Amino acid sequence: MIRFAAQTLAVRYRRARSLALLALLLGVVLMPLMAAAGQVVIKFATLAPEGTPWMNLMQEMNQEIQHKSNGQVAFRFYPGGVAGDEQDVIRKMRINQLHGGAFSGFGLGRLLPESRVLELPMLFRDAAEADHVVAALFAHFEAAFARQGYTLLSLSEAGAVYIFSQQALRGIDDVRRAKLWLWQGDTLAQSMFRAFGITPVPLTLPDVLPSLQSGLIDACYGTPLAVLAFQWFTKIHYRLSTPITRVMGALLVTQQQWKQLSAEQQALVRDTVRQYAAKADTAIRSYEQKALPLLKSTGIQAISLSADDVAQLQQRSEQLHQELVGKLYSKDLLEQVMRLRDAYRSNASAKQ
Repeated sequence: MIRFAAQTLAVRYRRARSLALLALLLGVVLMPLMAAAGQVVIKFATLAPEGTPWMNLMQEMNQEIQHKSNGQVAFRFYPGGVAGDEQDVIRKMRINQLHGGAFSGFGLGRLLPESRVLELPMLFRDAAEADHVVAALFAHFEAAFARQGYTLLSLSEAGAVYIFSQQALRGIDDVRRAKLWLWQGDTLAQSMFRAFGITPVPLTLPDVLPSLQSGLIDACYGTPLAVLAFQWFTKIHYRLSTPITRVMGALLVTQQQWKQLSAEQQALVRDTVRQYAAKADTAIRSYEQKALPLLKSTGIQAISLSADDVAQLQQRSEQLHQELVGKLYSKDLLEQVMRLRDAYRSNASAKQ
């Protein structure tokens, strides 16, 4: 029954993708007419499929912005990867074909490499630690993205990342023998897997499902919600219970389009986006808690690594944190992150 529902969702996703592609093509023609009418439209892409909890909230946000701006500001969404993967979206933003997007750390890192400091492997024990650090450093990243020509509207932790596989991986040596996917172009993930002694198979995100089907890869990584949303769960049978990192999510708009808004409109969009981003964080975490039991109900089994294997991954992760200084981020920024995280841990332990 669950797999039948998933297949039905996949059909709806393909239909939604086709309609969104048509909307993207029409938008190129109609945008000048809408602009002439005085409306500012922010063309916004995301990999999240239509109908997911996150997209539903984004549609509600858009309706509120349109209402409060008297129809003068609106988002036009292109969901489900219809505008391409995150690298494609960035390219289209640079030529003003798109004005914004929802990005994971992969996309953020293409625009601002130092932002990947928030996704270092085994850096945070839980979402609360990540939340504390992100909140404390939001102004820093907001200014850093502005220097690159982008307005950062929201930034938050978006879930724990696990390794999923078709065969049982009962130790780190098994993981090293697996044909594990690597998001092509993701320098941080590549460095992480190299540190773990893993040789992955680089592919774009849309290629993951067909590659699991063909046998080109037999393992992948992602949050439980991503594994469900992208239908990967239909081709995998196991999950390592130790998360390897926590993914970040952010909403960005080009400053070129942002400056088309009045100061009042900018304040409206910024405040409304942050309000709905907070709602989305709450909703996503609620669904994340349901996602693991749902994956288990489809037959996906959780496998625990030995304490020695976990300790080895932790040690290699900490070494990598230092090795990437000067390559992705500065020593000062890494030390700020570590101080904030450690201070939060100390306070949390004192309250227990």
